[in-house]
Amino acid sequence: MRSVDSKQRAASICSYCSTVVPEGQVLQAVDGQTWHAEHFMCGGCGKLLEATSRFTVRRGFAVCSECKR
Repeated sequence: MRSVDSKQRAASICSYCSTVVPEGQVLQAVDGQTWHAEHFMCGGCGKLLEATSRFTVRRGFAVCSECKR
């Protein structure tokens, strides 16, 4: 995951809910998609993933370490 610069933040749309992500809440992961922090979840179990969470990408979705087994 990486931070997004201020120009990108202004136009960031959440991949989960399709609404604007306010500055300071932008997460960018999984093939450059943008997420609200509260919408970045495991595609297997729905567990919330944090910026420091370890995950794998499967079929375009983040999958937590428990589900990747």
